[in-house]
Amino acid sequence: VGDSGIVINGTSPDSDVVGNYIGTDVAGTTAQPNGRGMGVGGSAAGGVGALAIDNNVISGNNNQAIDLFAGGSSGVHITNNYIGTDATGMVALPNRDGISDRFFASGYPNAVITGNVISGNRGIGPWAIGWGSPNALIEDNLIGVASDGSTPLGNEGTGIAIFTNDTTIKSNVVANNFSPFTISVRGISIGNGVGNLISENSIYDNELLGIDLGGGIVNANDPGDGDTGPNNGQNFPVIVSAVSNSTQTNIDFTLNSTPNTTFTVEFFSSPDADPLGHGEGEHYLGNAMVTTDSIGDVSSSVVFAEATTPGHVITTTATDPGNNTSEFSAVETVVALPEADLS
Repeated sequence: VGDSGIVINGTSPDSDVVGNYIGTDVAGTTAQPNGRGMGVGGSAAGGVGALAIDNNVISGNNNQAIDLFAGGSSGVHITNNYIGTDATGMVALPNRDGISDRFFASGYPNAVITGNVISGNRGIGPWAIGWGSPNALIEDNLIGVASDGSTPLGNEGTGIAIFTNDTTIKSNVVANNFSPFTISVRGISIGNGVGNLISENSIYDNELLGIDLGGGIVNANDPGDGDTGPNNGQNFPVIVSAVSNSTQTNIDFTLNSTPNTTFTVEFFSSPDADPLGHGEGEHYLGNAMVTTDSIGDVSSSVVFAEATTPGHVITTTATDPGNNTSEFSAVETVVALPEADLS
């Protein structure tokens, strides 16, 4: 009990924090709160070096579960922790926030945040993961669901908030995140920075946009995609039609963006749209590679060898060669056609 359960600083190089209960009793079922679960600070003399935070229960704390509050460490690994739940991963045992990198510059480059359950956090904090150092990998985390991967266990804040460049956000579940105080919670928010790849995630039932580039509302596409800002304001595709029978789903779409450029377009299905009529994307269908012409246009079609329930919706994202991923597109409702009409 105190300000921090564990403190790692610049005099503690190559540290491992493994298999602890931080903010709970020894069974991991009852809160015994610290101020912060962990506080990690670097130093002007080189910081903490490699740091592994693995297989801990970090829950029940009054502030952040993990607070990286000063720069200096490259290669932090935060893996396989329960953050905001009990030791089963099924019951909320809230911290205020999840993981916070407050340096917001270059203090913790090349971080790896994988395999964690970050759910049930109940403060007025803004995010489950707030990250500000470049070149992070955020992959295979459950954010807003329990350890079974499906039971809703939302955080009272945005799932992942990025304030830097060159982050990879891949194959996470980001769902059920909300706020009882303000209508401002998104699944994934890119506050600033470019080159932030958002790929193959399951994003659904968050309060506002599934993916937000910088503003909290849908950013309109601009002809030729010459704007700037978070992820360079990458344009999203436009779905023309989506039809399905019992064996496949056919989607026609267009994209207007940077001329003579190859883009990766990802497709998702969901039971319904977000409140603004755009994605979220609960189920990843697959992707297609398309190349724009000299004025930045391309029209194409894609067929996926799986059925999509009629009445569900399809949405897409586009990612440029620099890993700038767009917001979700407006949705298109799937229409059923007889078997013979699809080829």
